This record gives sequence, structure tokens and C-alpha cells, in this order.
Amino acid sequence: MYRQLLFLISLIMILNLKIFAEDGYYIGFLGNSLNASTDSLMTGLELSLKIQDENKTDGLIKSVFFNENNEEILKEIKNTPNLLAIIGAFNEKHKKIIEEINDIPLISISKDYIDFNNPNKQNVFRICPSDVQLAKDLARFAVAILDKRHYAVVYTEGVNDFMKTAEEFSETIKKNGAKVDYFRSVEPTRMDFTNILLRLRDLKIQSIFFIGSLEQAINFAKQSYEMKTGALFMSTSTIGNRYFIKKLKNEAEKSCYADISPDNLYKLKKFRSFLDEYYKTNKNIDKHLSYLYDAVSIIKLCYNKNLKDKESLIKGLKEISYEGVTGKINFNSSGLREKTDSYFYVIVKREILQRKLMGQEYKKFMEAK
Repeated sequence: MYRQLLFLISLIMILNLKIFAEDGYYIGFLGNSLNASTDSLMTGLELSLKIQDENKTDGLIKSVFFNENNEEILKEIKNTPNLLAIIGAFNEKHKKIIEEINDIPLISISKDYIDFNNPNKQNVFRICPSDVQLAKDLARFAVAILDKRHYAVVYTEGVNDFMKTAEEFSETIKKNGAKVDYFRSVEPTRMDFTNILLRLRDLKIQSIFFIGSLEQAINFAKQSYEMKTGALFMSTSTIGNRYFIKKLKNEAEKSCYADISPDNLYKLKKFRSFLDEYYKTNKNIDKHLSYLYDAVSIIKLCYNKNLKDKESLIKGLKEISYEGVTGKINFNSSGLREKTDSYFYVIVKREILQRKLMGQEYKKFMEAK
């Protein structure tokens, strides 16, 4: 009897160890615990791991939250066993984490921080367009669809992302046969653009592309309207908010920008069933949610292929080809997605409207370089 009892206890312990080993895989999310976006994205992460899709993992992968404000965050990350990947809206303030974590896949769902994709780092992946890619697509949109031929490009100095985004916009305009007649940087404190606008009016500039702070964008657009330059004001999604419209009112008319997501995530057909489940527990939604879902899906896909150790997982993500809710997912050697979609917005009558391209317009846009 004693031997039978000992055998049963040993068997239970072995089974428990096996279950713990199988149950001990994690996907981390890096965020700010005080941020509403974090609440939305953590809800999305937990639901993505539970939902029964083609990459089901039967609850064997769990979520773990890493608070970016925690001074011991690096230690916490390194001490988390079987951590498959960390997903987050990575930006410059996460630089130390990005530099020191070299063996765990870091997947960015943010357009920010172009230097995230360092060619010398093999573990970084951006699953959405960067600001540089959005600027390139906005330039193609401006030339091919809006038929503007003369441009001014102005950016705030001191921020690497601003400079690279401005340069990409400018180069894309030139590739498509239009002209950048004016290109310069301005100081971060500059709020008076009168002299610049006088010059742009003399040059008969048709479009202004500006990248900098929201307050600078508001002043630049307002002064351009007041001075009757006749130029379309273009920028990044920084201007895609009610505050920009509230400050400018009618002066915001026809300002436009590109962003990473459609105005309603239900427009992503393959994402609708997930959203139906999501809205049962959370009424607030973050625009990065579809990219987070795809990030989880590709990690689950690798997991099901038994690519669980860090080296195999990073290699697997580099070689992956997957039809996600945001389109086909392939990464190049720098961890940038091979193809991403940009969404275009125009401010009309104090409302932000998505400008969907169809038919001949879509064909013209795709033909642009």
C-alpha cells in the first residue's frame, strides 16, 4: 500500500512538472499601466491568446505585463522564464531595453522611432508602417491622386525621426516627377512661420509637408490659411485629432495625413469576429489592436511549429509568410515588414474623413514609385 501511494505521489509530481513546463510560455506586453491604450491592448493580448483560431495554442501561452516605468524592468524581463516575445509601441524612451535585449523578439506595433530597426540587431520586428513609410505613401498619394506638382518640406530639427521622414517624403516626390522647391528645418521653439510663408507664396507652392510638434503644426497651418498661400497642408497623424480641428476650425479644411489603420477596424474583414468578442469586455479600442493581434498570431504560428527557443523563434519570424488581418506578413533582413498598407485622411468641414482609393485611383497610386 505504501509503495502504491509513493508511486501515485511521484506520478502526480511528474505530471505537475510536465504541465508547468508546458504551461510556462509567455508573451510580454510593454506599456504604461496608467495609459488607456495599454488597457485596450492588454485586453487584446489576453483575448488573442484565448481565441480559437487556426493557430490555437490551447491556453499554453499566457500574457505578462512589463511596466515601462518600473526601474527594474530589464531585470524583470531577463528573469521571466520561457518568454517568447515582447510586443509594444516601442519608441526612443525604450532605447535601453532595445539595446540590451538581444535574444528575445521585440515586436513594435508603433510607427514611431525609425532607429528601432537597427540592421545589426536580429531580434527587432516592426509589424506596422513606420512614419517614414507613411510619409512615402503620402507623397505618392499627393502626386498620383491629388495631382500636386510643387512642394515645400519643412521639419523640426533635433529629432532624427523628423529629419528622416522629411527626407523620405522629399525623395519620393522627386521620384514621381514632381518638384520640391523648398526644403528646410526649423527650431523646435519656432511658432511664427510668416517669413517662410512669404517665400512659399512667391514660389507658388501648392503643398506644404510639415513634421514637428502638434503646436507648431497648428501655427503653421493657421498662418498659411490666414496668408492665403493656397497651399494644401500635409503632415503626419499628429494632426489627426480633435484638438487640431478645435484650434483651427475652418482653417483646418483639406489638411491631410496618412495613418496606420482605417477609421473603423471593422473595415478589416478578417478582424470582425475578434472585435465582436473584444467589445464584450472592453468598449475602448486602440488603433494598434489589429497589429497586436497579428503579432500574437505569428508567434503562435512559430510556437505550433515547435520554434520555442529564442534562436529558432527569431529565425522563424524572419522566414515567416502569413496572411494576417492587416494583410500578408513577411519581414526583411532588418525586421521591417515587406509590405504595409497606409490609410489616408482629409479634414473636411471640421471632420476627419478617410479617403479610400478605389478603381482608377487605386491603380494610379500603385503605379506611383
